Amino acid sequence: MNLNISQQFSKRKKLIFSITILTFSISVLSSPTENEEKPWLLEGEILLEMKRFSEAESLANSILESTPSDLKAEFLLTRAWIGLGSQERKKGNLLLARNYLEKAYEKWPLNETLQSELAELKNQKIRKTMQASLNSKINNDSQELKESLKSLEQEINLLRNELENERNSSSSKRLIVTIQILLGIQILLQGFHLFKSRKH
Repeated sequence: MNLNISQQFSKRKKLIFSITILTFSISVLSSPTENEEKPWLLEGEILLEMKRFSEAESLANSILESTPSDLKAEFLLTRAWIGLGSQERKKGNLLLARNYLEKAYEKWPLNETLQSELAELKNQKIRKTMQASLNSKINNDSQELKESLKSLEQEINLLRNELENERNSSSSKRLIVTIQILLGIQILLQGFHLFKSRKH
């Protein structure tokens, strides 16, 4: 009888084991593969390769709306932000580039390439700010120089007018003195002539 119980228990164990394996096999075989489960992942990779980063960002955001904890969608979104940041940097939109790269950095802070991109972007911003400041200073100095030259030109014109007036008035004075001297000489000559004619 012990043998029967033992055999029954062994048969039961085998049956449970067989059912478990069968159930597991069915679930593994019937579950979709990674590529079938996430066709958007392949689409996202293609969009990134084609440098269509805005579309990849939109795709990742739509997946994250329905599945907020999907790590592959997060990774796709982060890579799209890195691409958008690089594109904006090339266009010269440093503020927008920095916003994208900082969002990516929040998701992927250990990425050395991203860290160096952000550092370079900050250096580029500092250089651009310094250049703008220098240009502003040069423009201000240039404007001040123009105003100084204009003021100097006005002073020179005033001095020129004063000199001409002085010359004109000096000439007039000399002329008047010369006329007065000539009149005085004429008067003396006439007086001398009168004096001579009375003596005769």
